[in-house]
Amino acid sequence: MINSFSLFHKILFFLLLLLFIGATIYFIINFKTLNNNVKLLFLIFLLIFPLTLFLKIKKDSDFRNLKTNYSLTKGIINNYFIPKIKSGIPTSGKSSDSKKIEYEYIVENTTYKNEIIDNPYMDLPNEKPDFSPNYLVIYEINNPQNSYILLKYPIKDESDFCKFEKIFSKGIPLNTFKR
Repeated sequence: MINSFSLFHKILFFLLLLLFIGATIYFIINFKTLNNNVKLLFLIFLLIFPLTLFLKIKKDSDFRNLKTNYSLTKGIINNYFIPKIKSGIPTSGKSSDSKKIEYEYIVENTTYKNEIIDNPYMDLPNEKPDFSPNYLVIYEINNPQNSYILLKYPIKDESDFCKFEKIFSKGIPLNTFKR
């Protein structure tokens, strides 16, 4: 899995792994001399860091799988959430919510529901999109739950869908995702 990472991600992964190993060794060596608050912080770090890293790697892996083995279908938007708070308010302890889109689509007579929360792969607009047309949904053939609704590709009639299928048969257009 790590062979498919870019050079930047390989270096970042290596540096984070070294940081994690160093912190673990420091924690083990100095366990008896650390006060309880520091021990608690170290334990939280040692538990959350690998979990966060694993989730990030899994998300990137799912995205790569989708891009290499995809198919298309039509989907509808069920809900679109735009937060009222544009940025966090540090003094109140409130953080900004993320934009979120909930959608559903059908693959081989099975209806799937999915949602996209602000993520590094696609931009969600600041205004609610039109709910009336269908939109193109790209999904992984072996795992149809792994999908994205593509708001840049509204489907007003069957000819739109055929046009998009033709475009995507040559590969995913460069402007479809952020990276």
